[in-house]
Order: sequence, then structure tokens, then C-alpha cells
Amino acid sequence: LMGRTRRLLSNISNGAISSVLALFVVIYGVFSTAIVQRLEDDKFAYRENFAWAVFQIQRQFLEIERYIEYARGTGEISIKEFEQVLLEYEIFVSRTLLVKQGDGFQILAQVPEVAELLVTLEDKIARIDAKIENESDASMVLAIIHAELEPVDEPLQQAVVRTTNFVSVYNATNIASVKTDIQILSYLFFSGMIVMIGLAIFVIRHRQRAFAADLDARRAR
Repeated sequence: LMGRTRRLLSNISNGAISSVLALFVVIYGVFSTAIVQRLEDDKFAYRENFAWAVFQIQRQFLEIERYIEYARGTGEISIKEFEQVLLEYEIFVSRTLLVKQGDGFQILAQVPEVAELLVTLEDKIARIDAKIENESDASMVLAIIHAELEPVDEPLQQAVVRTTNFVSVYNATNIASVKTDIQILSYLFFSGMIVMIGLAIFVIRHRQRAFAADLDARRAR
């Protein structure tokens, strides 16, 4: 059996060996690239601070409430105070849309409290925009914004807490997945090195046998 195996290997041409080696390199490169790409995607997902994004919505909500309360407390609402409230409201809208539509935040839809909150905020924003569109009285505009946004205080707090818990579990799972991918990549690297070294040794020994056989033939002639 060993003799047959040696004769079979000796009959394999260098071209066939080169083809096998090239095929292995291609397969190795495809798998390695796929794993590295997944690691990069997982790293990006891990770095995405979901809790921070939801917290920023809550923070902006509190800023609006604070400026409205301050403007009302001064008696007559000045243009500067009115514009400050509108500015904070626009920031609130932009941060809400970022979490709802921004790249990398879609996974937050898995948190029921966040999904419901975003739908509620989108409805609130649409109602506020429709009501204040033709309203010129500053105090009335502030009253509309306050009346529409005040009920979302509790849902916002729940969404922040639930998102924090979700992020902890998500990151732990993600880290475990990244470690597994790194281990697979390491095994693939070492196995690739062993196969390539083995093929290189085989090619060298095959060429040495061919050279020795050719030398013996010349001596015989």
C-alpha cells in the first residue's frame, strides 16, 4: 500500500500540485476575508452606543421642559427664550429621527419599549408641527409643545432603562461571537500554514526524486 501511494504521488505532476496549492490559497483567502469582514462588522456594532442614543433623546426632552418652565417663569416670553425652546425642540426631533432611521440603530427595534417610544414620538412630532405651523403666539406654541411632550416622560425613562439592559446582554453576546470568530481565524491560519508547508515539502521532495531519477538515467546512458 505504501509503495502504491508513493508511486501515485510520484506520478502527480508539478502542475497538479500547483493547482491544488492555488485552490487552497483561494479558499483560505475567501474564508479569511469573510471572517475578518464579520469581525469588522461586529466591532462596529459593538462600538455603537445604543444606550447613549436613547439617553440623548431623554436629555433633550428634559432640556425642552426646562427652557419652557424658565420662559413661563419670567412672565413675558422674550424672543430669545422662544427661539431657544424652538432650537431645543428641533434638536429633539433630529435625535429622534436619528435613532429611528439612522444606520446602525435598527437593532434597537428589538427593544419593545424603544420601538413603542419611537412610534409615539413620531406621532407627537407630527401633531406638534401641525398645531404650531400657523400659530404666532409664543406662549401658545410653548403650551402646545409642553402638552404634547409631557406624557412621554415615563415612557422615556422606561426606554432608557430597558436599552441599558439590552446593551449589556447584546455586548456580552457580541463579544462571545467575536472571540469565536477569532479562534476560527487562528485555527484556519495555523491549518493553512501546515498545509502550505506540507505541500512545499512535498513539491521539493518530488523535484528531488525527479532530479535523482534523471541523474540516474543519464549515468545509465
